[in-house]
Amino acid sequence: MSQGEAVTVASAVTHGQRHYRLLQAFAEVEATVEPNPGGGIEVIFELHNVVSRRGGVCDAESARSYCEGFEAGVRGQEYPGRDYGPRVTDVRVTLLSATADEVDSSYVAFKSVAVEWLAAAVRLVGAVDVAHPGQGDLG
Repeated sequence: MSQGEAVTVASAVTHGQRHYRLLQAFAEVEATVEPNPGGGIEVIFELHNVVSRRGGVCDAESARSYCEGFEAGVRGQEYPGRDYGPRVTDVRVTLLSATADEVDSSYVAFKSVAVEWLAAAVRLVGAVDVAHPGQGDLG
């Protein structure tokens, strides 16, 4: 598959992903991805708040930033750099839960976890070429 080809997921899947690096890089999400034929990328937020791994919930401003980071990471896969695999499009992503840390979380951490999460989802269920959907799973 060439870098310019666009893929979507072969079927729906829900799974979680944790991202942790030293210095402001903790993010944990659970989300669902499903095919969205001809609909581009759609991101839906079904979580009521972002949970703090230290107890309680994150403040509204931080939670908004984390959700924006997650959405940016997902949408960025529609036109990734050449090192990030095929373009992923025509998917509906629903963020179900998120966990953050008041000290070690950031917009960038949630953007990173979204990239890792979507790549893992595509690996779990397989990819289908958007231009030739009848050709089946691209692996």
